[in-house]
Parts: sequence; C-alpha cells; structure tokens
Amino acid sequence: MLTVCNLEFRYPNSPFELNVPQLDIANQQHTAITGPSGCGKTTLLNLIAGIKPVHAGLSGEITLNHERLLDKSDQQQRQFRLDNVGFVFQDFRLIEYLSMRDNILLPVMLSSLPQDAEIAERLDYLIQMMGLSELSNRQVSQFSRGEQQRIAICRALLNKPQLILADEPTANLDADNAKQVWDLLFEQANEINATLIVVTHAADNLDRFSQVLPFSQINAGGQLCST
Repeated sequence: MLTVCNLEFRYPNSPFELNVPQLDIANQQHTAITGPSGCGKTTLLNLIAGIKPVHAGLSGEITLNHERLLDKSDQQQRQFRLDNVGFVFQDFRLIEYLSMRDNILLPVMLSSLPQDAEIAERLDYLIQMMGLSELSNRQVSQFSRGEQQRIAICRALLNKPQLILADEPTANLDADNAKQVWDLLFEQANEINATLIVVTHAADNLDRFSQVLPFSQINAGGQLCST
C-alpha cells in the first residue's frame, strides 16, 4: 500500500502549494493521475520517489509497504528508490555517452541488488520487447527521442520494482510505439505484482487503469506550478 498523508510541499520563492490530505493506492493497483500541464503532477511523483529540491518546504507522511520514506535520510531514500522503485522520467535522465545497455543497467549497478545472470537475461528480454535489440551497443546520443523513451522504460522495469512511476511515458512516441509501451507497462506490472502510477494526458488509454484520479481531487492546495 502506498499512503500519502497530510503532505505539504512548497517551492522556495514560489506561490505553488501542494497539499495532499490523503492518498491511498493499493498494492498492484494501476492508477492514472490526470490534469493540465503545470498543476504539480510531476512534483507529486518526485516526492513519492524521494526526489525533492534543496531548501523546499516539505512535511507529512509518505509510506510504501510500511516504510516511512520521509523519515529516511537523503541517502537512504536514494537507496530505497534504486532498490524498490522504477521511475520513467519525463526528461528520460539518460547518460548520453553511455551505451543503451549501460544506461539500462545503471540503476542496478548503483543499487544493492545483485548483477547476476537473471538481470542479464531480463535486460535482453526488455530490449527485445522494445524492438531495440539491433541497437544495443550504440551510445544513447545516437538514438531518437522516441527510442530514448523506450530505453528509459526498460531501465525503470529492469529490477522488477514493487512500485512503477511513469511521467508521461508515451509523450514522444507514435501510435504504434505508444501501444507497445502501454502493453509492456501493464504486462510487467501484472507479471511482477507491482503497483503502477502513471501521469498521463493519453485519454484514450484511461480505461485500462483500475483507478483514474484527476489531480484537482488530490491537491487541496490548488495552486499551479511549472512542473
């Protein structure tokens, strides 16, 4: 269970206010969070993942399966994220001079998880599912934005996370590749019994989610921001 309780967040020198009185998402649930650009959806995902700007005001509770995330130090939150959370960032956050394979492996290399034959097999499987097998040794800088998006999704799924967070995961993809990504996200969430939370504007796929939450119902603060 993911629980957000009495969460209050403010950026320094900004009118933005995030105020989440209560948000409960059951284990293995597929949840979409919708709303206009700039309303704070990305900020909420970042806070759930333990990513917060320096000097920002933050209080409340975020609990994932009895782990109180805000009670952890920054290093402990980072380690917890690497071990338990798969995050598809809107801006990908890939390292351009590394190969595709090394980018996908990077979170596992930084985590406490073993780099074993099972990880290598899963890496090959995800690359194949994303149609990237013939390109695996290229540097990321040589890929299109759509291909980089698919690489970022492989990276998020590699360690079989208990929580998958995806921020507009199909924003840079054509219709065929977008369907491939949606299918993989739902298939993998079901296969590894993960909770899936997606920020999306793709209204044509909302019927695939067990829960759709307009951000205006989550954020009692009601103030807009730039992310």
